Amino acid sequence: MKFIQVKSSIALDTLCFLQKRLLNDTKWMNEKQIEEIQHINSLLPNDFEDNCIGMSNMCFVISACYDGDLERLTLDDLIDILQDPNKIERTVKEKIKDGFTASYIYPVLNWLNDGFADVYVKNLTALKNIAFENIYNDRIMPLVRAEIEQKQNEVDGYNTEKLFKNISVLKNSTVIDHANIYVSFFSAPTAFTLYGGSFLTCFCPTGAVDFYSIVAHELMHGFASLELTELYREYVESSEYLKESHRALIEDYHSGDEEEFVMAAEYYLCYLSNNYTREKLLTKAKKQYGGNCPIAIAVFELLLKEPEIPKDYDKWLIRQIKNGKMS
Repeated sequence: MKFIQVKSSIALDTLCFLQKRLLNDTKWMNEKQIEEIQHINSLLPNDFEDNCIGMSNMCFVISACYDGDLERLTLDDLIDILQDPNKIERTVKEKIKDGFTASYIYPVLNWLNDGFADVYVKNLTALKNIAFENIYNDRIMPLVRAEIEQKQNEVDGYNTEKLFKNISVLKNSTVIDHANIYVSFFSAPTAFTLYGGSFLTCFCPTGAVDFYSIVAHELMHGFASLELTELYREYVESSEYLKESHRALIEDYHSGDEEEFVMAAEYYLCYLSNNYTREKLLTKAKKQYGGNCPIAIAVFELLLKEPEIPKDYDKWLIRQIKNGKMS
């Protein structure tokens, strides 16, 4: 079996569609994506609900609820899951124990119980009634399959075993056996982590992104403890520069409090692959998120000074902050 398998998931892409159908930000979409959204929107009933939960959190919740391969998850399956929000809550809370992930996933469970599950069931039923799955299979899936083939060819050339081992050391976890990557037609420009060592990536032109760094980045998510997150928030309050950078990261770029540390780990993992130079990675780091991630750069530089890979990145970061290494 391949270490990384690139797949499709109509169910996950449908959850992305529910957010992106409003076309609030089209600058990252290509013309085909906009065209397909407009086509589907024209078929929807007038009482179709605009309200939805953020696609990344919804996809994470569904990936934690569904034990099978998400490639096989249908709209009917998705509707069945969402008809029992109490079961969703029980299932997710059994699997999500770490404080940081719980801090943004548990509120989603409350929203689903407070009526959002009914909204999703109504909207998904409306999509089913206009034969959304047939539309997707006929008009969109050929494009997704071409993207899958290109990405699979790319990841097959990676030293995935080394990457997974390095991630397991940083996350202080067992070595990942494999990861599924699901290509979304609608999520552009966002990639995000799913439960269980997999992630969703956005549809993009061939060769337009450095995909190795995306794999490293997404598989690093989910490591941070509440203690680290609280120390990070205190640290960014220590200067106006850091405070403004953090505000831009959260409010303007809609990212999270784990992001800077994950970015630093991404650069470090890329460096360890021997396919990137320190200078190239620093140039990239200074441009990402509009240059609003100075802590990511500082942490990357500290990682490069370590004689070997830190065995527990979370605890290592806590020590760096408490010992004033990032000042």
